[in-house]
Amino acid sequence: MMQWNETYIGLDESPHLPECWKATGGVYALGVFDGVHLGHQAVFKEAVQIADSLGTWAGVFSFSTHPKAYFNAKPLKNLLATPEEKQSLCLSFGLSVLIMPPFNETFRNMTAHDFIDVLMKKTLGAVHLVVGHDFHFGFQRQGNAQWLLENAEALGIGVSVVEPFSQVEEGVSPEESLPISSTWIRHCLAKGQVQEAHRLMGRPYSILGTTFAGQQKGRLLGFPTLNIRPTHPQKMIPKTGVYITATLTAGRWWQSITHIGTAPTVHGEVDTPPWLESHLLEAFPHADWVEESATVLFYEVIRPEIRFESLEALRHQIQSDVDLARRWHNAHSSGVLA
Repeated sequence: MMQWNETYIGLDESPHLPECWKATGGVYALGVFDGVHLGHQAVFKEAVQIADSLGTWAGVFSFSTHPKAYFNAKPLKNLLATPEEKQSLCLSFGLSVLIMPPFNETFRNMTAHDFIDVLMKKTLGAVHLVVGHDFHFGFQRQGNAQWLLENAEALGIGVSVVEPFSQVEEGVSPEESLPISSTWIRHCLAKGQVQEAHRLMGRPYSILGTTFAGQQKGRLLGFPTLNIRPTHPQKMIPKTGVYITATLTAGRWWQSITHIGTAPTVHGEVDTPPWLESHLLEAFPHADWVEESATVLFYEVIRPEIRFESLEALRHQIQSDVDLARRWHNAHSSGVLA
């Protein structure tokens, strides 16, 4: 007998589901789910609850590549969650089946009816679908949440639509609050408002990268850093500046501050993409820690990146940044680090 604590992940271009799962039939959350923010999480939770009531499993159908990237014929920049992060997050919400093919010509030309009847029902064993209010699918976006509700009975499938999920801001009535969206989160990150992005996503914004050898200028200033190159080139990088962060490397989380930018005081004006430098607030035993995995969680912005008149002025400012970050971490020591 299938146990719902088992998982199945399908990433092939032609989606399929093993018969042992299909025979039972399951509940699918449908959507692109870029960022897996609180609105997306509400869709997942609804799918899990319905699956529990039906005594079956819950899954997600999404795409490993964003449809907009296909139509633009180039990789989509500013991803809030990489395909790997999206998979991990979906599993953390109790979804047992993850079907995430790349978006391709087949999906582009699939009618709304065939998407539901042929793909979701007959191929992937769906008995119930859960979507957000703004969900669209099928050739030329002919299908949407309302279309699903109107055709559910004829298609022989259950349908639930999750209403807009809003975060009420201070001084704003629930009726006036805006629904959470990936666009809103990107706007926040572009302005360095990582605390607001955290609130909308239900978790700190994170970037996975690999450490690389730098020029050791931070060490000469008394603040050695881990230089981190983002692993996924399409992942959105917050606005240049200095942030209170936590950094995962060498098998544990470290309290840290992280600089995003090109370090103009040290390097002058350079025509290169900004990179990440994490200064760990605790003693780090590895002097040359390169070509290693590192993940950075962003909690609050300290200040924008600026060019100082001298290295001594920069050193003085970094010390002030470190002191502020230590106070913040001390005040949030319970439940911040994983």
